[in-house]
Amino acid sequence: MARGPSGKYLSTARGQEYRRRAFNFLAAERRGLSREAAQEQFGISARTVRRHLPGAYQRKGGRVVAKRSDRLRRPPMRVRTPTGEIWIEPASSKDASNIGRHWNVIGRLAGDYDEDVREAALDELTGLVHVKVAGYEPDTGKRIEVPLDTNPVEIDRLARQGELQLDEGPYVRPRGR
Repeated sequence: MARGPSGKYLSTARGQEYRRRAFNFLAAERRGLSREAAQEQFGISARTVRRHLPGAYQRKGGRVVAKRSDRLRRPPMRVRTPTGEIWIEPASSKDASNIGRHWNVIGRLAGDYDEDVREAALDELTGLVHVKVAGYEPDTGKRIEVPLDTNPVEIDRLARQGELQLDEGPYVRPRGR
């Protein structure tokens, strides 16, 4: 079994839940939420977060602050590539952010929004054209780098056929996988 930095098992449901809450806490802290508010919102102390994610913090002027980005592996996320959907464990916070941003754009393109929202989504999709996300295959641990699907015609076709699972979010694995 894999052990975390604290020596506790990460493969237990409890360990995975603490790690998930720690990543949410870290993301909220990076967005400007105070530690006290984040502790209350996610039900986890800052000390526990630092124990589960030691590489995400640094000392600055005697204070412990969150780094702007990190290279901690995250739980597997769904990625839409030009060849279909795959699951990867993002290699860094920037890769995870790009995956989430990509799904948000797909959601706005596939949703029933007015033309202004779709135009803004198309502009943002254009900004993701040459973006590749790095990560690890969940089963083998092999490092991979994949491009994001930025073809609006294909995304629209998949949305009309009901093949995009937008309501599940990038972290939810379909049953049986």
